[in-house]
Amino acid sequence: MKQKIIILAGGSGERLWPLSRKTKPKQILPLLSAKPLILDTINRYKIFDGVTITTNQLLKSKIEKYLTYDCKVIVEPFNRNTAPAIGLTLMKLIEEYDDIYVFIGSSDHDIKDEELFHRDIKRMFEFAVRSKKIVVLGTVPSFPNPKYGYIRSGKQLEGNFSEIEEFVEKPNIELTRKIYSKSNYMWNSGMLCGNAKLILNEYQKFLPNLYKSLEKIKNHNFEKLILKEEYNNMKPVSISRGILEKSKNLAVLKSPLIWTDVGGYTEIPSQYFKFNDKNNSTQEITALKSINNIVISKKVVALIGIEDTIIVETDDVIFLCKKNQIDKIKELIKQIPTKFI
Repeated sequence: MKQKIIILAGGSGERLWPLSRKTKPKQILPLLSAKPLILDTINRYKIFDGVTITTNQLLKSKIEKYLTYDCKVIVEPFNRNTAPAIGLTLMKLIEEYDDIYVFIGSSDHDIKDEELFHRDIKRMFEFAVRSKKIVVLGTVPSFPNPKYGYIRSGKQLEGNFSEIEEFVEKPNIELTRKIYSKSNYMWNSGMLCGNAKLILNEYQKFLPNLYKSLEKIKNHNFEKLILKEEYNNMKPVSISRGILEKSKNLAVLKSPLIWTDVGGYTEIPSQYFKFNDKNNSTQEITALKSINNIVISKKVVALIGIEDTIIVETDDVIFLCKKNQIDKIKELIKQIPTKFI
């Protein structure tokens, strides 16, 4: 049984602007260690038989310089969310290996216990083969986080594997607190495992237009002009909304894995900051009656009466935002001159 790891690395990183830019995207920022994020991610999977990285044309050259061991890159002409990215990659892998099982992860995850993570992946591969199901990795919530999606588990299948009753996508804070108090809900990590042909069968069933486009691309040997034409016609859709929320051929592994999706400033792990007291800062700060701030700057920063605020200084931009307003950053970026994005 052939097994491959797929890493999705095409995200724009807008929620980390101005730290993340088109010229320096989050995939190459040292957010988990002194190494670029993409390299930390690749190294996490080095015990497995090769990695396929799916990215877009803008990021290709920036990511390729960090590739190690058996890494291949599949390039989308532009972003169309995760369902097209995964579908294109599966088509490519099936062409090369025919019958293949895949584990799909992301380039922006912080995993605390890699040994546990590796065991979970191996268990997911084994269960996917036995059960002929698509297996999703769910993790035990450590606090009521409304920024994550949730999975409600159903009938136990074996061990910590269960059927999936429901996906709840980023519930409001009131619902999140109710969900958090129940043992049959877990965070949806977005990571999944299964047979490539089986997953594409679900595309054919639930996303028939997308499947036809992917099939046409494959039948034309992934020719760049056809690839671009078909991507122009694709509607952006996530794998969760397009496939997982509709499929009945799913299972979930409930894991105690400590996992974070490093999508925005509030999810950056503590080791990124040199100073962690009442504020998280990359540089020494002087703070008077100022708490719960995130400060990213190469200069000494002095604060008076500032709370729950994100402060980011780069060479050409100073960004300030209340933590509870950070979801509006994409709206702000639309008004920023292109040269600063």
